[in-house]
Amino acid sequence: MQHPQLELVSYNTGSSFQLMRRRATNFRDDHQLHFHPQYELTWIINSAGLRYVGDSVEYYQANDLVLCGPDLPHCWQNNTVSHAQHGESQDSARTDAAEWFTIQFDTSLLPAGMEDMAEFQGIAGMLRQSAYGLQFTGVPAEIFSQLNGLEAESGLTRYTRLLTLLASLSGLKARTLVTADFFEYNTVSQASVNTLNKVHQHIKTHFASALSQSEVAALSGMTPTAFSRFYKSATGRTFSAMVKLIRINEACKMLAGSSLPVTTIALNCGYQHTSHFISQFKDIKGMTPAAYRAHLQYN
Repeated sequence: MQHPQLELVSYNTGSSFQLMRRRATNFRDDHQLHFHPQYELTWIINSAGLRYVGDSVEYYQANDLVLCGPDLPHCWQNNTVSHAQHGESQDSARTDAAEWFTIQFDTSLLPAGMEDMAEFQGIAGMLRQSAYGLQFTGVPAEIFSQLNGLEAESGLTRYTRLLTLLASLSGLKARTLVTADFFEYNTVSQASVNTLNKVHQHIKTHFASALSQSEVAALSGMTPTAFSRFYKSATGRTFSAMVKLIRINEACKMLAGSSLPVTTIALNCGYQHTSHFISQFKDIKGMTPAAYRAHLQYN
């Protein structure tokens, strides 16, 4: 298994958590080993293969439901040939179309001091345990109905239903996936994770300004050359590529949540030339900013 890469998680305008349903012919191409500072609840709707969480490697099937704590490396990779090895028919020994549903959220989503609130004791305990990865067992159909129902909601209703879902999950049986040894020998050190999180917070705060790698290297206590090697190894991207990604993500929020002209959004996202902004936007999103806004309005 490859070195885990840091994933950049960005929330949509008007939402304090990320909810995604995704499909892929091959999980391996779309779901490499990664980590991020958010909690992640993953429901495998359709797929079977190997699940990697920390130092745990296990066979999984449809309706696998796992909660991973912050900065815990994880990924699911579907089978291509090994179904028959698990007692399934030869007809099933093919690459399945994978479908999965994820919810990503920060600790800030929940009330401050929740561990002292009786109503949140169950959720708080579950989130502590998720540092080791939790696989829920004996999951009733009602839980999957709650997950599906979140997609149809928005705003405060979606938020309160997420809290209800977390409360329901905290009452289920779950087993931890990761051993204590993982945290002793994990190649992604907590110091590295903290550095990456500090760097990304700096980019998110100053994305509208000129950002130099030398400036961020100094912030991280490294030379520019050492920082460049560290950052590429940890994230799989160059620093400039990550700045570009964060700026375009912020531009998407502005296109969706305001009527500002594209020229203004370009300036607000750190681009002095609109033509350069449009070119970089197309590289990331496959369409122009105007087409992206029209697509959102049409749908």
